[in-house]
Parts: sequence; C-alpha cells; structure tokens
Amino acid sequence: MQNRIQVFRVLMVLVFTLVTVGFRFLPHPVNFTPVLALGLFAGTILPSRFLAMIFVTAAMLVSDAVVGFYDLEQMVVVYSALALSCWIGRKSNVKPQSMAFLGQGFMASFVFFVLTNSAVWGGTPLYPKTLNGLWMSWVAGLPFFHHTFLSTVVFGFSMLALHRALELKVVMVPSVD
Repeated sequence: MQNRIQVFRVLMVLVFTLVTVGFRFLPHPVNFTPVLALGLFAGTILPSRFLAMIFVTAAMLVSDAVVGFYDLEQMVVVYSALALSCWIGRKSNVKPQSMAFLGQGFMASFVFFVLTNSAVWGGTPLYPKTLNGLWMSWVAGLPFFHHTFLSTVVFGFSMLALHRALELKVVMVPSVD
C-alpha cells in the first residue's frame, strides 16, 4: 500500500509539472504562475526534496526553453528560489484547509521576492549598488508580489485539495486482486 501511495504521489507531481509547463505558455499576469506552488506541493508530498527539485527544475527548463532563456546569473537565482520552495514545502505536511499552507505560501513568495529582486539589484545596472539601491529594487518589485503570493496560494491549495481527494478515492480504495 505504501509503495502504491508513493507511485501515486509521483504521478500527481508529474501531472502538475506538465500543467505548470503548459500554464507558462498561456497569457497570464506577470508572476501569476503555479511554479512556486508546484515546489511547495512537491516538497510536501514527495519522499525527498531532491526529487521535488527535479520536477520544479524540469518544469522551468522545459518552459524556459520555449519562452526563452535569460541571463544565466538571474536564472540561477530564480531556480534556487524555486528549489527553496521545495524545502519550505518539505518542512511540514499540511492539509489543504490548513492555515499553515498560507504561511508556507507567504514564506516561499517572500523568499522568491527578496532573492530575485536582490539579484536584479546586484546583477544589473538598473540600481545603484547601495542599500538605497537595494531598497529601490525591492520597492520596484512590490507590484508583482501579490501575484506571486496569490498564485502560490490558489494553485497550491488546488493541487493539495485535488491530490487529497484523488488519493482517498484512487489509492486508499482496497484493490480487488
């Protein structure tokens, strides 16, 4: 039974990875994607963070290959922030209705915001290399934060809820062998 649950969970993450890739090709508000939610979800239900990171990285690599790669240093920071979302998800096994997931979604969104906007500050000539310049890059990124947080929570709750419902119906049903 435990092996069956693990296989089901890997398949669910694979399905949500494909959905995430497809969603990145659709028109959407800036930073409103299921990528961080996928990291939290995969980190929560898969047996290892490394496996979760493989799925999130694959989703980004495949979709970036189509929509276009960008500055390598910026990509490393973005991918690292996404990997951290897997770690954040791994820290607890929350239920879809749990307020803890809101906290995880906020934390993952905040980490992504701070790391990526700091990378823009440090890696581009857009801002002076001072504390004031760092502050300016964070302020400039604020209009996008709500999209990141909202999409993480909406997609994350949806993934968790669908997973829980299907796991109860598909995996927990005794097999007739």
